[in-house]
Amino acid sequence: MSDPALSAFYPVRPANPLPGAGIGQLRCQTQPSSMIVGRNSRQACRRVSAEVLHMPQRWKVHEPRSPYFVTSSVVHLIPVFGRDAYFRILMDSMAHCIRQRGLRIHAFVIMPDHFHAICSQVAGDLSGVIRDLKRFTSRGLYAQLVRDYAYLPWLAAMRNVARGESEAKVWDDEFHSEQIHTQPFFQQKCDYIHANPVRVGYVDAPSQWKYSSACLYYEGREAVIPIEPLEW
Repeated sequence: MSDPALSAFYPVRPANPLPGAGIGQLRCQTQPSSMIVGRNSRQACRRVSAEVLHMPQRWKVHEPRSPYFVTSSVVHLIPVFGRDAYFRILMDSMAHCIRQRGLRIHAFVIMPDHFHAICSQVAGDLSGVIRDLKRFTSRGLYAQLVRDYAYLPWLAAMRNVARGESEAKVWDDEFHSEQIHTQPFFQQKCDYIHANPVRVGYVDAPSQWKYSSACLYYEGREAVIPIEPLEW
């Protein structure tokens, strides 16, 4: 069921698009410099996407107040997140859910066609908050794609997968989740999350990737959304 607070939150006003960056052409946000992803990086990205595609896709929260490692993918692994405006739509919604819905994000990364997060929810409604976050960012991302005259097959694919339930669908319905039981398991997943952009070749060090919590964990710098490190 739609949340009135989230409804009021939209439409999102995204940041200005990066100059010269086309849809699907990812300009990596490093600090302080930026770069365009080359062919080798795109090949690495496809390998990471293949890993995501073959993750178990059943979303189950058995202990809803516990932290979970979650992964959500864009339909057909379409690389929607290619400009800052698209990252901003998801990050703004995450920040809204932190402020208004009791979402606690302990670590995260946003990649071109999926995101990973370690998160929990204070009232035990993690699945409901993630569902609403995906529903409303789906609207915002699709609207931004339309405004940017995105690649038409992408828009058609998103409309087709919606099957009349909505104008379009950006996110896969189900996604991978694993409960975090111990500090070593949390550290393992945290390292995996932050290493994503490095494995693909977008940056040389995890903390250079703007759209993750790595800067907090590696350098003590504030991340782009509020992060709540887990205490054991």
